Amino acid sequence: MKQLLSHQATILPVSNVENSIIYYTTKLGFTCSFKWEIPASYAVLKRDGITINLTLEEKIKDLENASICIFCHDVITVYEEYLKKGVAFAEQLNSTDYSMNEFVIVDIDNNKIIFGQGKDDS
Repeated sequence: MKQLLSHQATILPVSNVENSIIYYTTKLGFTCSFKWEIPASYAVLKRDGITINLTLEEKIKDLENASICIFCHDVITVYEEYLKKGVAFAEQLNSTDYSMNEFVIVDIDNNKIIFGQGKDDS
């Protein structure tokens, strides 16, 4: 059967796109591949096969925070990279009862990012 869906992009609301670009590029290893307007009100960030879009939301305090899960081929290496960069963790690397090794960070706008790897995916 022909695949009908191509790909997806997660869009996270942020209070300051420029500050978030700095966080995602310096702390999480993403690169900024697109910015719209000056100062930016929208940006596209990429790392490996992951795309995260940031959109300016001036009333971010009134929003529920977003969350995404990024599946990793080697979650321990990613965790150690972020430790070295001083990333603050909401949850340290742990083994879950649902067969994942994962850790959680919260970005500067309280968006939750879960990095995980299935225990059988090693």
